[in-house]
Amino acid sequence: PSLSSLRFTFDYMYNLSIILIMAAIISGIIIDTFADLKDEQNSIEEAQQNNCFICSLSRSELERKKVPFQAHIIQDHYMWAYARFLLYLDQEDPSNLTGPESFVKQKLKENNSTFFPNRRCIKMESGDSGESHLERVVRVRDMDDFRQPLNTIAENAEVIKKAEVQFKMELKELRNAVLGFTQILQKLSTMMASQDDDDKKKKKKKK
Repeated sequence: PSLSSLRFTFDYMYNLSIILIMAAIISGIIIDTFADLKDEQNSIEEAQQNNCFICSLSRSELERKKVPFQAHIIQDHYMWAYARFLLYLDQEDPSNLTGPESFVKQKLKENNSTFFPNRRCIKMESGDSGESHLERVVRVRDMDDFRQPLNTIAENAEVIKKAEVQFKMELKELRNAVLGFTQILQKLSTMMASQDDDDKKKKKKKK
């Protein structure tokens, strides 16, 4: 059957309308999705810039207590210091850990994060506890000063232990080399003795 111009125009407009509507719907979905992702990314970046990663206190909460936000996240709750501490707990021999370190490691095994100072800050607490807080800070610093030489001694002991292991390995290799050399000498001595016997037998036969 022949296609009339009216039918052709109707089919063409119908298909064009469907294509345009579907394209508009798909474009709207894509644009809305990217807008939601952008808003989510902006909220994450805002939280990173205005909230402490460790204690979750906001910039405004800290500064209302006269605690500088930048000093807090770099000195008091520096997140990479916590990361190094957790890595230290994971790699260190449990027998070398102190009581608090063993406690934190046990909490990590239990998937318990209560040891983190959630919604707490030592400088904010200092305004409430006064002199007792200052005394505690001094005690903590004294413990840190005492722990530093202990860590140095432990590191030196570890170096000595590694050197001893290396020396034993080298001594073992030297012993194996000496044994191998001794075996070669024994074989040469046996060969020379057998050759002397053969020479003596040949001389006897000639006589």
